[in-house]
Formats: sequence, structure tokens, C-alpha cells
Amino acid sequence: MATNGAFVGRKVRLKKGAGVFAVGIIGAQQDDLTVANGEIDITDKDDNGYRTLLDDWGVRSIDVSINVIMKDTELLDIATSNSASVLLQDYTLEIGTIGTVTGNFFMNGFTVGAPTAEGTTFTATFLSSGEYEFVAASPSVTPPANTTRPAITGTATVGQTLTATPGVWTGSPAISRVWLANGVPIPNATGATFVLTSAQVGRKISVMESASNSAGNTIAVSIETATVA
Repeated sequence: MATNGAFVGRKVRLKKGAGVFAVGIIGAQQDDLTVANGEIDITDKDDNGYRTLLDDWGVRSIDVSINVIMKDTELLDIATSNSASVLLQDYTLEIGTIGTVTGNFFMNGFTVGAPTAEGTTFTATFLSSGEYEFVAASPSVTPPANTTRPAITGTATVGQTLTATPGVWTGSPAISRVWLANGVPIPNATGATFVLTSAQVGRKISVMESASNSAGNTIAVSIETATVA
């Protein structure tokens, strides 16, 4: 049974070719990846009884063991289509925070548990067959989070200089700043300091920071000053 879309698993997903990750795995209880470089024995009669190994790459392989909860029966359909060992050609396995492996795999036996309200448990080991490509997962990035708001020091009087103390952020963001009068941005007021003019009389001043990284954008606003006199 083929699925039309992906049930995004917490840790393990599977797809064929350039398609979407379409196997309905909704949770992984275990996902282990083993990369091996098996030695090649080239011992001959001239080695005086000592073992000699090829001084180069040996037999390279990658094995992935999973213990998952299935949302549908696609994995089971693949596993039972021919025999207990099925060659999966041109498949990609996505293993949580480890990365993705693309190639041909033998499903080297499997175990299916009794269905529950959450799904069906499925345990199997995938053995690489032939060349494979492994791409390590990129470190996860979360949107910036503000842990300490920006602040203002100085006296709210015309002619006085206000100084912005930067906020504290997580997520290593790029920071931009703008000064506000009664919550409205003041044109061209983006520096670390701001000199009050008659235009701000009767208004309260605050400073807003905008923090951005590849995962998103977050803003934080300081407490307002007293009304400018």
C-alpha cells in the first residue's frame, strides 16, 4: 500500500527515488547506524605465516537497525512482498539527527508486533548493497528567543541622550534596532543612542530589537521611558 504523503516521523523516514518520504513511521523507539570498513586479506605464501591486509579501503558497508511504530502497512508490504530478505533499490533512509543514507538495501529479517491504538511496531535491519551515499544531518536551528529584553538608560527630557542596552538572545541571531515613540518607529533612529527632540515631547520612548536567523525572526521591546518633557 503506497501512501500519498508523509507521516513525518520523529526519527526515521523512508522514501524511494526522488519521491516524498512516504512510509508512515510515526515514532522511533530505536535507530542505530553502523558504518564498517571490512578488511581485505591479501596474505600469500611469501608472508611467512603473517597475515597481510590490503592497505586501502576495504569492504565498505552501512547497516541501519530500526524499531519503530508504523502508521500504515507500507513497510510491512515491502517486507512481505517476496521473502524475509528484500532488496530495496534506490531508497533513502532518514535517521533522525544522524543523517540520510541513499542506496540499495537488504531488509535482513523483520519483526512485527501486535497493532495498538498508536500503530504497529516494526523492527528490522537494513544492510547496504553496493555503493551508498551518506549525508550527515545539519545541526538543528531554532528561531531566536529573547531571554532579557533591551533596556533604556537616560533622562526623558528634550536634548538628553538615551542609550539602548542590547537584549540577550539565543540562536546566534543578527540583530537590528529601531527607536519607538508611543510604539511608532522613529524614522532613521536605529543607533545605540538617541537624542530627544521637541518632536518626542508628550510621548514615551522605547526601543525594539528584531533578531533573525535561518529559522525565523523574533522581536523584543524595552519598557517605555517616562513621558518626554
